[in-house]
Amino acid sequence: MELNRILPLLGLMLVSCQWFDPRDIEVPGDWQPHLYVNVSMDSDSTHCSLSTSYGMNDDTEAEAWLEACARLESASAGLHGEHCGAGKAGGLGIWVPTAGLESLAAGDSLSLAVTTNLWGDWEAQAEVPLAPAWNGMTLDVRSYAEGDKVFDEFWVSLQQEEGDQKWHLIQLILQVDTVGAMAKWRNLRSDDPNAVLRKHGDSMLDNAILLGAEAWAGNEYDLRFRSRNKVDVGVPYHYVVLVQSVSQELFEFWNDLETVRRGEAIDVSGNVQGAEGCLGVTRSASQLVFP
Repeated sequence: MELNRILPLLGLMLVSCQWFDPRDIEVPGDWQPHLYVNVSMDSDSTHCSLSTSYGMNDDTEAEAWLEACARLESASAGLHGEHCGAGKAGGLGIWVPTAGLESLAAGDSLSLAVTTNLWGDWEAQAEVPLAPAWNGMTLDVRSYAEGDKVFDEFWVSLQQEEGDQKWHLIQLILQVDTVGAMAKWRNLRSDDPNAVLRKHGDSMLDNAILLGAEAWAGNEYDLRFRSRNKVDVGVPYHYVVLVQSVSQELFEFWNDLETVRRGEAIDVSGNVQGAEGCLGVTRSASQLVFP
């Protein structure tokens, strides 16, 4: 069971570290600075991704030397951490400590201040989301087929209290229970009209499901999705279903990226003053699901 506790934490780290490359969405205009930060409430540090969009034939700006400092704090708990770094302006990552995040409650505001030598000062604020909750989770093994492809189907009954609003990101980890087998992220599919598959980043990211607050008609939402089963019959395995409640700012940013990726829009929302991008907050929980 020790490994099972580590896997969700590994998932949280990877979600927090995902690099945002503004060139992937062809943002209009060159030389725009970008900031992407996903603060995990379950981690002791967070990754600040600073980058710039630039033309394919001119990488002068990307090669420029960037010096930046990031400071994370809240009104209720004060300073959580600050750190500085330096590197090429095309892409710089700074790890910022996040001590004391566990003391924050849903609705509390988290602020980020970034100073740079090239682009001035940036500021952003995000609201701590409600914790994820569910009252049921089931798995039907090899119950769905598409041609010669076989899928496992999942049902998750998400919960919220009266008057609450939640935005979710759902991810899935497969663990084959044999010696030396590695845990693997699994791509997801769903026929739910409210479920948005997160694909921005192409092969850098496995598919995940975004579910917005507008999808709810009450205090319960039954989300159904599936994942292709490539495990040989008779080989033991289990899943870790990662249920993440995310701040509204982060959900809208991710959702807009998908809209742009599909060619249905050209603008991506953000909450950063002084740059493009997003500061978001994530609260995560997980459940082991066995066949």
